[in-house]
Amino acid sequence: MKIVYLSLAKFPSQAANTIETIKFCDALASEGHDVTLLVPATKQKADIGSIKDFYGIEYDFDIQFVPIARFLSKSWGYMLALPRILKKINPDLVYGRSIHGCFIASVLGFNTMLELHEPVPDGKFFQRLAVRFLANANNSKLVSISHSLRFFLLDRDNLADDSIFVIPLGATNVVCRKANLLNENKSLLNFGYVGSFSERRGVGLIIHLADTIKYASFHIIGGRGDLPKRLLERENVFLYGFIPHRKVIEYIEALDVGLLLNKGTVKIKGVFDDFTSPLKLYEYMMCGKPVLSSDLPVLGEVVERKFAVILSLNKRNEWASKVKKLVQPRVRRVMGINAKRRFLDRYDRRLRVRFLIRRFREVCK
Repeated sequence: MKIVYLSLAKFPSQAANTIETIKFCDALASEGHDVTLLVPATKQKADIGSIKDFYGIEYDFDIQFVPIARFLSKSWGYMLALPRILKKINPDLVYGRSIHGCFIASVLGFNTMLELHEPVPDGKFFQRLAVRFLANANNSKLVSISHSLRFFLLDRDNLADDSIFVIPLGATNVVCRKANLLNENKSLLNFGYVGSFSERRGVGLIIHLADTIKYASFHIIGGRGDLPKRLLERENVFLYGFIPHRKVIEYIEALDVGLLLNKGTVKIKGVFDDFTSPLKLYEYMMCGKPVLSSDLPVLGEVVERKFAVILSLNKRNEWASKVKKLVQPRVRRVMGINAKRRFLDRYDRRLRVRFLIRRFREVCK
C-alpha cells in the first residue's frame, strides 16, 4: 500500500513527536508498505541518511522536505504546498498528525486518517473546524492514542461514535546491549527516568523519592526542561544529559525500574497532560522493566499492577513502603516478564501498523 505520512515535526530533533513520527514510518515500511514522510523544509538542509542513522532506522522509506512560503505560517504554508505533492504521489492512504495537512488531503479526495494526541484548544477555530470536518467526511477518520482523549472529544465536540477510534502508541521491539550506569553495582536499586527536566513530567516527584529512598539511585536520562539543574543535585541522583534516541534503549536496559510519575491536570503551553501516552512507558515495557507509575488515569489505560507499582499522587506518605516491594529481585523479574509479554501482545509498533491498516480497510472502502 502507498502511504503518505504528514507531520510538522522538525528533523532531526529529540522531541517525542519527531521520534514517534519517524519510528512509526519505519514500522509502516517494515510491513512492506511504500511510505513517504512529508515534513516542512528548514533553513538548514538536513541529510536524509544522517537522519535515519540518528534514529536507528532499519527500513527504507522516503523523506521529502516541503518548502514553506516565507510569508505564511508553517501550518498554512505546509497545507498549501501539499496538493501538488499529493497528486504526484497519489497515495492509497494519507496518515498523520498535521491537522491542516490531513484536512487538505481529505478535501482533495484522498483516504485520510488524522492521529490526535490531545484536544485542539478552544481558541484554535480553524483546527477545531478541520477536525470536525475530518470526523464527518466519508473518506476520513480520526485516530486517538487513548480512550480518555476519545471520550473527551466525543463529548466536547459532539462527534459521532464511529468517527474516532483508539490505537495506542507503542515502541519498536529491539535487542541491544546495556549501557554502563554512573554508579554501576553500587546501589540496591537503580531507578531511571527518560526525558526532560520537566515538573509536569514528574521530575520534582523523582527528587522527592530520591530524598526519601536513600538506598536507591535515580538516573535521569535527558537534559532540557523547565527545572534548574541545581534542584536535581543529590548524591543518589545521576544526570546523563542528552543521549541520542538510538542509544536511550541501552540505558533503559541497564536499569532495574522505569519511572513514570507524570502529574495530572497541568496545562503548559497548550499541552493537556490528562491525555498523554508517554513513549518511555512502552520502551520500559519493551525492555522488560517493572514500572513505578503515578495514578494518572490515562496511564491506567496501559499500566497494570502485574508489571507496575502504582503510587497515589495524593498519598506521598505511602510511597516508601510501596517501593520496598521492588527491592526483591524475584519480584522485579516476574514483573519484568509480565511487562514484556504485555508489550509483545499489544504495544509493538508493528502490531499497531497492522491494526491501523485493518481499520483503514474496514472504514475507508
